[in-house]
Amino acid sequence: MSYNAAYDTIGHCFALEDGSEVNNIFDSNIGALTKAASTYTESERDNAPATFFITNPQNIFRGNVAAGSQDSGFMFLFHSGVVGDSEVFNPELNPRILAFQA
Repeated sequence: MSYNAAYDTIGHCFALEDGSEVNNIFDSNIGALTKAASTYTESERDNAPATFFITNPQNIFRGNVAAGSQDSGFMFLFHSGVVGDSEVFNPELNPRILAFQA
């Protein structure tokens, strides 16, 4: 995903959701004015939005800009296993122990 702009969004903007996502490249994207959702479910965490919500370090992030998020520009949340619908397909994957890609 490269050269995208997102402005005045609600909830996480550029997001990896379950922790199973690997080998994606986020390059030269910009997100500005990321706002919290007025209603949310606990599992979604959109009440504390991140412009870049990253759940697996096995992805490449370079040249990205986050400006004016209501909570976080970049949020790194590595669980000890995959969560959500992808869990059944990746029962052994542990994002918390993986190294960042260069």
